[in-house]
Amino acid sequence: ADSQGPRNCPSIEDKVVKFADKPSHPVFLEPEGRGTPEMYVQGCSTGLPERLQLGLLRTLPGLERAEMVRPGYSIEYDYFPATQCTRALQ
Repeated sequence: ADSQGPRNCPSIEDKVVKFADKPSHPVFLEPEGRGTPEMYVQGCSTGLPERLQLGLLRTLPGLERAEMVRPGYSIEYDYFPATQCTRALQ
């Protein structure tokens, strides 16, 4: 992905580059809810292609046989200062 994630939630691709001097990065498994076996992989947000995401998950200790219910996705953010917008929203 050629975009930057929100300041407080960089993608795992960004972390590998920005924190190349670190030997590891914390990843946490969080339950999605009480009535579902689904887990959210906190600390591993990504917009990589689906086939690469599953491969990435399966490199994590304990997730070698993981199944992916939904792939992650990237969102690009953009904005303009309110002072640059007219009443006609132009």
